Amino acid sequence: MPVTAPSPPKPGDPSPGEPERWEAVTCDAWYTLFGLPRETRATYARRHRTIWRHALLDAGLDPGTSDRWVDALYDHLRTLEFAGRTPPIGEQVVWLATATGLPIAAGGVRRELDRLLVESPVRVAPGVHDGLAALKSTGLRLGIVSNVVFESDSGVRAVLRRLDLDRYFDARTFSSGRPWGKPRPELFWACLARLHRPPTAAVHIGDGPYDVLGAFRAGLTPIQYRGMDPPRSSYRLSSRFSRGLPPHRSTRSWRAFVRLVERQRAQTPRVRAAHP
Repeated sequence: MPVTAPSPPKPGDPSPGEPERWEAVTCDAWYTLFGLPRETRATYARRHRTIWRHALLDAGLDPGTSDRWVDALYDHLRTLEFAGRTPPIGEQVVWLATATGLPIAAGGVRRELDRLLVESPVRVAPGVHDGLAALKSTGLRLGIVSNVVFESDSGVRAVLRRLDLDRYFDARTFSSGRPWGKPRPELFWACLARLHRPPTAAVHIGDGPYDVLGAFRAGLTPIQYRGMDPPRSSYRLSSRFSRGLPPHRSTRSWRAFVRLVERQRAQTPRVRAAHP
């Protein structure tokens, strides 16, 4: 389905200054729905590097050169994400193979990265099950809008199923394999198209600057989640956005976020009877 910007207002729609009742909630995945405990992150990062390093060693590079190319790959991916592009694992392998001039097996790398993610001690955000259940019980449509950079979307989906989070969501939109990711607005619009809700009737919760800026650009209300202490290294580039972020609220708990949503819905008239 092609994704376009929201349509111009129709007669009877809320005016730009008139808030619309929230009818949809979109969520980031990493460090909003789930994340790695602080004490396991270094091990996960080391094992992640080892998978790429072994692929290069198997292709014939020496250890030192392999390490430098792994660093180059990670820098390349972070730079692309900063610009709103997150290539899938297969495309990452092609980039590395082209840069080094060596054959690298994409299938093996993808399988090992998926296995690493699925077998890692990922834990849910505190209160997330109760929060999602409460939101769902009010009739809100729920979606996931998440960049997938260093894993595959199949791996992230497997984690969502294992943590019993997948059942809450009506739509799941991952950046991997798409021509755009956060902080560009198209990923949000793609999710909202599946939820059949306009951006003005949606709120997004996510931990990073990409979430805040992307949601704002797409026309959603952004809420920054600060309850899982994400690794600072993951924001090395995205932190450049922090000083220029639009005004937004933040929360440290899913319980507080649910109260905020419920309060907004109680205080805002339902301008639209229904969305198609």
